[in-house]
Amino acid sequence: MPIHQLFDLLLKKQILYNHAVLLAVELGKQSIWLGVWEQNHRAIRFYKKNGFVEFDRHIFRLGGRCTNRPDAEETVDAAGAW
Repeated sequence: MPIHQLFDLLLKKQILYNHAVLLAVELGKQSIWLGVWEQNHRAIRFYKKNGFVEFDRHIFRLGGRCTNRPDAEETVDAAGAW
């Protein structure tokens, strides 16, 4: 993938993430929770970079396959919003 396309993709992901945090703050939420596929290392790095901390794991079943998914959470507040 050319570098300008990669940069564009990364920027779009960050913008969407920032919007989700702002929405959570507007709705009065104290945290954001997510589950991510354990083999999606790029997503895990992105979420860790943005403050998510793994707090548990769960089994995710899709069809006949089971995977172990980390659960992560980030605390949000108006001071930390963009």
